Amino acid sequence: MQEGSKASQLKRYATAVLGSGNIKQAVILPEGEDLNEWLAVNSTLPYPFPPPHHGIAGRLAGCLLIVVVWLYSAANGS
Repeated sequence: MQEGSKASQLKRYATAVLGSGNIKQAVILPEGEDLNEWLAVNSTLPYPFPPPHHGIAGRLAGCLLIVVVWLYSAANGS
């Protein structure tokens, strides 16, 4: 990720919010941000996995996505 890029800015924002312990704020789309960009930046793993671990990484990412969706729904009263 290039320093100063949109992805870099969104990642810094997410890291700052998650570090604050405010889960509700962490799952809310920041004002003025594109939903697709926000999802793309925050739903990728921070490092590449070697080929033998792709299956494990995919299952882990799927589980994490379910948790994020559940937290988002709970935070918004859905």
